[in-house]
Parts: sequence; C-alpha cells; structure tokens
Amino acid sequence: MKKIRNGLKSLLLLAACLTLLLGAIPAAAELADAEKDTLAQNVEQFLTSVYALSDTELEQLRANGGFYEVFVDSWTADHESVGEFKSIDSTEVDDSQDDQIVVTSRVSFDKYTADVIIYIDSETRTPVNYEMNIDYSLQEKVVQGAQNMAVGLIVVFGVLIFLTLVIYLFRFINPDLRAEKAKKAAAAAPAEKVPERSTPAQVSPAAAAVPAAGGSASEELVAVIAAAIAAAEADGMQSPQVVGIPAPVVYDHGDPSYQVRPLRRNSSRSWKRS
Repeated sequence: MKKIRNGLKSLLLLAACLTLLLGAIPAAAELADAEKDTLAQNVEQFLTSVYALSDTELEQLRANGGFYEVFVDSWTADHESVGEFKSIDSTEVDDSQDDQIVVTSRVSFDKYTADVIIYIDSETRTPVNYEMNIDYSLQEKVVQGAQNMAVGLIVVFGVLIFLTLVIYLFRFINPDLRAEKAKKAAAAAPAEKVPERSTPAQVSPAAAAVPAAGGSASEELVAVIAAAIAAAEADGMQSPQVVGIPAPVVYDHGDPSYQVRPLRRNSSRSWKRS
C-alpha cells in the first residue's frame, strides 16, 4: 500500500513538473532558440520518464485526465507494436502556427522507430494532444494496404448482395395487391388500333399514275409502271389507259384472258435506271 502511494505521488509530481516546466517559458509570438531548446529538453525528459512507467503507474497517470488520458491510451495501444523504449534521437520545435506549438521527437524502440508528436497550446503552454507515427517498412505498408482493400471490397459486395436479396424479396410482399394493380393498369391502357392495309384493288389507277410533285424522271417512270400493274389487277387484265404509254395492240386468240402487249424500249436514262 505504501508503494502505491509513493508511485502515485511520483506521478503527480511528474505531471506537475511538466506543467511548471512548460509554463516557465514566456508566451510570445515566436520562440527564441534558447526557449526552443528548453522546451525540447522538457519534452524529452517527460517522454523518457513516462515510457518507463508500469501499467499500474500509467493508469494512475491517466486519472489526471486531459492530455494524460490521451497519452496513456495512445501509448497503451502502440506499446505492443513498437516494443520497449530505447532512446530519443532528436527533437524539433515548430512554432509557426499561431494557436499551438508542435514538438516532434524521433524515438527509437525495440521493434520500430517512431515520430512522437506533442501539441502544446501557445497561450497556456500546456500540452493538449499526443500522437505517434510508426515507421513501418515498405513490405508492411503494402500488406496493410492490401488488407484494407480486401476488407473494403468484402464490405461493399456484402452490402450489394444484401440489397439484391431485399429487392428480390419485394415480389413476395402482398402478391394479391400487385396482381390487382396490374389488372387496373391493363384495363386503363387504351386498345391499340391495327392499321388497315390497302389492297392493290383499292388503289386508284389515276392516283397512282400521277407522280409526286418535284419527283425525278425515274420516279415518274416507276409510278407509271406501278399504276399499270395496279390497273391490270383491278380491271381483270383489261387494257389500261396510262398517260405516257401508247395503247397496246391486243391480239385476239379466242381466249379473252390471254392478251399479248408489245413493249418498246426507250433509250432514255430513266428507262435504264428503272
């Protein structure tokens, strides 16, 4: 019990010393070189002391709250990864920011080297935050990136599969209501009208013989031939009267359904294109 009290007193003394040491530096817009050296030495002494504390002593330090709670939580999480504390290689003080001073210490541990950063309030000169950036090897960074990517893909595809199943199950929710809505939609839809097809007998020979306005000579010739065929089918193979074609010579062979009509070739380009 006495040892615990002594440890608690030492922790409180350590916290008070750090606050006094940091508070002893006068507040100014920019720190002089001597002030930066003093601040760097104070931070190194603090880190060297707290990294040597046991778990029980760290819990007692954590009870002070604020910065000490953040420090103990971070150090407890990283302690197993970096190993035991060995030494502090260097410390740099950055006072370029208006609201805080950043003190970065290069610390060597058994397994890794890390950058330990302590943020100090510029006005009160008290520490407000703590973080540790571990220098992993390139291979370890690649493995960690692959693991993060695999976890992200699994989560994304898992969510997509879940949404697909939910959408698929919608069809089983109240099928009677869906069927009723489908019937109402079918009844409300207008009936489609089937367009009437015109037979060749319904085509007027006179209308078919008239070419379209502005049409070429080939179009006129095609219209004339089409009109002749339509008139022949409509009149029962009677002799058509088509504008532009001379009346055919009909040879009577006794059978009225058999008629011979001579065709005379025209040397125009329209005839060749047809």
